Amino acid sequence: MVIGGASVAIGMANPPGVWGAALFLILLQTMRNTFGVSAGVRLLLTGLIIVLVITAAGAPKAAR
Repeated sequence: MVIGGASVAIGMANPPGVWGAALFLILLQTMRNTFGVSAGVRLLLTGLIIVLVITAAGAPKAAR
């Protein structure tokens, strides 16, 4: 499972999850723009957030 509920292995997606993830990323982008963060830092933070979500979603269920 990846951010928004889209499965990498099967390719099926959960539409509300995709919408929620997109709105979350847009909200974060808007907040970073409001605080005046540079473009490079915005891209770095977006990538870091995506990697963290993928890592958390890929953790064994017993560890969650």
